[in-house]
Amino acid sequence: MSTLGPPTSGNPTASAAGLIDSVLAGGTKSGYSFVYAAGTADSTGRINSYTLNPNPITVGTAGQNYYYTDQSAVIRQNTTGSAGSGDSPIGG
Repeated sequence: MSTLGPPTSGNPTASAAGLIDSVLAGGTKSGYSFVYAAGTADSTGRINSYTLNPNPITVGTAGQNYYYTDQSAVIRQNTTGSAGSGDSPIGG
């Protein structure tokens, strides 16, 4: 997550992309722990897939649901444990 966060100064770089705020870059925000995993790089070095799991730090206090998203941009949820690609999409 830290590589997606803001640079300490100057312009964004590959190790500090400036895509998310500094709090979220630390891996936790608003009672959730965010786990990001990049997919395998292709032959050109590009990473075209990822997973992101926001999980409540304390179920019932910080949040009720576990979430999952990937490069499809569909957000999925599970109420009993870590969410994955087979779980129900939100709003659908």
